[in-house]
Amino acid sequence: MSDSGTIQWANSVAYPLEPSDLELGSPSQVPWSEKIKHQILLLRLQRPYFIYCLLCSMIAATAFLSTLIDLCFGSERGWHDILEGGTWQSACWSAVSLALFAEVLSNIFINWPVKSFFQDWWLTFDLTLLILTVSAWALSHWRRATIMREEAEEADLWLIFLRFALQPCRVFASAANARKVQQMQKGCVDIKFDGLSRGNGSLSGSANRCMDNGIEWGYSAMQGWRERMEDAHLAIGSLPSTSSRWRETSLFAVMDGHGGEQVAQFCRRHLPSELGFSRVQEMGDSMVRAFHRMDERLMDPSVLEELKSLSNGAFNSWVNPEMMGCTAVCAMVQRDAICVANAGDSRAVLCRRGKAVEMSEDHKPNNKAELARILKAGGAVLQQHVGNHVHYRINGNLNLSRSIGDLLYKQNEQLSAQEQVIVCTPDVRYFPRQVDDEFMILACDGVWDVLSSQEAVDFVRARLGKFSDLAFRLKEGRLRLSSIVEEMLDACLSPDLAQTMGLGGDNMTAVLVVFTDAGRQANWLETSMVPPATWMCPYR
Repeated sequence: MSDSGTIQWANSVAYPLEPSDLELGSPSQVPWSEKIKHQILLLRLQRPYFIYCLLCSMIAATAFLSTLIDLCFGSERGWHDILEGGTWQSACWSAVSLALFAEVLSNIFINWPVKSFFQDWWLTFDLTLLILTVSAWALSHWRRATIMREEAEEADLWLIFLRFALQPCRVFASAANARKVQQMQKGCVDIKFDGLSRGNGSLSGSANRCMDNGIEWGYSAMQGWRERMEDAHLAIGSLPSTSSRWRETSLFAVMDGHGGEQVAQFCRRHLPSELGFSRVQEMGDSMVRAFHRMDERLMDPSVLEELKSLSNGAFNSWVNPEMMGCTAVCAMVQRDAICVANAGDSRAVLCRRGKAVEMSEDHKPNNKAELARILKAGGAVLQQHVGNHVHYRINGNLNLSRSIGDLLYKQNEQLSAQEQVIVCTPDVRYFPRQVDDEFMILACDGVWDVLSSQEAVDFVRARLGKFSDLAFRLKEGRLRLSSIVEEMLDACLSPDLAQTMGLGGDNMTAVLVVFTDAGRQANWLETSMVPPATWMCPYR
């Protein structure tokens, strides 16, 4: 320390301190809090700390200025120009925000107790940087909210703002979770399908048939990179029923759970009986009623114990149908017709003479009709950019607009069940069976986020081969439909989530139903249309 009360670096970069700041007296007489303050003050005299402060100020200024451009001039990119690099750059920005937060806490500790924290210019500097950085992050997402309910209560909007302000802290949790499940189960287990089987990891089923309806089917499910398997599926050749009409009906369904697997497994257990013993005679009306019955039963507190028992693995003591739900796409197949009901973003696709025919519509918050209902019910829809992808989320959370469960979004007593922010009412479509109908695919969004409907049809069609000997190959076991589905899921699986911006990392479940009635087939593909696929991500 110099005579003038200034501590200097070797290059004469000075930082003013009072002599009393560092002259602490005998170590035995100094409180531990003062020792910590002393070490922090010494750290601030080091050149790396000065460089760190300069970098932080540059980062905060860049973030703030880019956000101002975004807000004032309607820029398409703004803050997102900085984050274009993906997960690792986002993690760096998160680290800066957390470092600034820690620095602010240290300044508060050093200056405690004082009448005003702003007596220390270091604390003022750090607080300014932290506010600029976090505000720039949150305001940028705020700018990208496609629709905001103008009459929304201020408290609701600030909750959404807070969610995005805390977004940096979620990056580290996501990275840790990805590392936990990086070693996924690749093996597939053949099982005898009992209509209600379920499992963890990868699951595939051997071919099943219903001669009365002229169909055979296979299915497969893959946990992927996720920590839990939340999907469920149904494949029943003949519905359990006392009515001959329903006994002659086959049921196929894929349920994609979120917030937990319990609601999807609940639907898997109870949907067949709700449909099979329905007093409604029409397939479409019966499925609409069954979907609503699932929500009604989930509202009953007595089902909580059953939901707890439906975990894929250990018993789960925390189950709340207000915060968990599932999408559902169901197909009822009869000899002359197919009826498809869908709520959510799972999808059913029909292959008709090699062309993909979408049998359902994905229910996303940005769909015009869905958006109008959400706003009218008091919800808001926000945009979230992930690489080149844009996700639309209701109140910053769910990226779908229809589901079974999610009762938190269905509590407006002034509205009917069909008018809530999120509804379980399915869209229903009828398809008379034609001679050109070849097969049908039901799958969750983990598949459709990677493959288009036509790409999935081409993938399956190329592996079915000639129809002339298809029935023979299936009967002799030379062709397993579940193996084709399994191969499709393997093709969708991402080798590196950071490279594919998260695509190909979701749970994936698909059911393949082949129409084997020879009288309905014109001809099948003689040779393969496409080579076996590797990674089919649209970014490649």
